[in-house]
Amino acid sequence: AKGLSSDFTWCVVLRIDEARVRIQSGKMSLQLLPVAHQLSLELWPTLLSAVFFFWLRWFSGTSIAKAAICSSAKDSAGLADRVTGFVHALVSACFGLYFLVTGGEQTTLCTPMTNGFQHLAKFSAGFFVWDTYVSLQGWGAAYVVHGILSFMVYFLPGFIPYGHRYACGFLLFEMSTVPFHMAKFVETWYSVKKRPDPANQPAVIFWQIMFALTFLVVRNVFGYIWSFKYLRQSYLQGFPSCVPAAVHIFILAINVTFNSLNTLWASKIIRRLVMVITSGKAKKL
Repeated sequence: AKGLSSDFTWCVVLRIDEARVRIQSGKMSLQLLPVAHQLSLELWPTLLSAVFFFWLRWFSGTSIAKAAICSSAKDSAGLADRVTGFVHALVSACFGLYFLVTGGEQTTLCTPMTNGFQHLAKFSAGFFVWDTYVSLQGWGAAYVVHGILSFMVYFLPGFIPYGHRYACGFLLFEMSTVPFHMAKFVETWYSVKKRPDPANQPAVIFWQIMFALTFLVVRNVFGYIWSFKYLRQSYLQGFPSCVPAAVHIFILAINVTFNSLNTLWASKIIRRLVMVITSGKAKKL
């Protein structure tokens, strides 16, 4: 009798434990439903943006090849990549500046921007999917890291109202990308027109110098000031309530990584800029 009673008791305990597990699983499922719903809302626009940039790369590459603008398939592919990057840089820099000016002050790190920045963030997140893919084709580890981290910075605003204004400000970095591609576009135009030494035409050198100056001013001077404001607000306000501490620390690490990469690239640009100015000949900046 005692044995039967003991078995019955253990059976009841096991059933109760199973019921608790099911209840906890049910609660977790209910908690995950809003996250899954939000993920679907954010994922589709980002995927559509990525598809657009892959299509733009294909379309521009096909058009350049048919027009026989470049002398080799490699040059045609490189020019198509630049067209794709130029479109994103122009759109994100212009709208980023507009949203930054009209978005108002961010009193806390958890104050969201509601003036359209999140749409621009999805647009940029999709671009950096394409950018990371291209970087994996041989651009090097620094560009791959830049692409992945940039994707995360502009994919996250759809989930959390954290640091929107700062993320919007960092889109102004794309201002330097516009003259970067313009230098190559002008050089290609001179090549098509059969101008002698197209890489060293005054207009090409002008756009290379503009790229160097905008990179140093926007990505370094403005970038350091903007990052300092972000780090200072993070220090004064402590861990924000809208994100876990781990996410906050991770984003701080991303900010430090970006500034390190921009410092590395700036040092290379300065050396080459001095060579351009002293020699009067274009260099690859």
